[in-house]
Amino acid sequence: DCVPVGIYDPVHHVVATVHAGWRGAIGHLPVITIEAMQRDFDTRFEDCYVYLGPSIGPKSFEVNQELADTFTDEWKKITDANSDELVRYIVRDGASKATPHIDLWRFIEEDLLQRGVPKDQICIGGTDSMTDENCFSYRREHGKTGRMALFGMLEKR
Repeated sequence: DCVPVGIYDPVHHVVATVHAGWRGAIGHLPVITIEAMQRDFDTRFEDCYVYLGPSIGPKSFEVNQELADTFTDEWKKITDANSDELVRYIVRDGASKATPHIDLWRFIEEDLLQRGVPKDQICIGGTDSMTDENCFSYRREHGKTGRMALFGMLEKR
């Protein structure tokens, strides 16, 4: 259910893949990865193309209020955008009250936008691994599941 992130710098022909679960997202791992690419290969944020693969979607990633507040606090550090874009309160089937749900895709996207990756160079696949039966989901299958992975490969120019 974690977000697989593919990053490509076509200027320097460099690729990276990142495993960004909620800890990796809130820890800015995709941004930190591009910063490492910048140090090692002179990559610039504005040159990067980023893909967010199948992972838990914004209507499925239910969290406790403490984690929602932590995400909101971190959101306020990276953007002036309304935190309603990040945390939504949803009443799940069979529940009596709304609980917080985090949009990891939106958090990662905004983090990258604020560093200079152009919006039209960020592709959010949009496949929710918890609701799409073609995907494995740790949450949906209560830990008894297969695994998914994102691989990156460069071809010689």
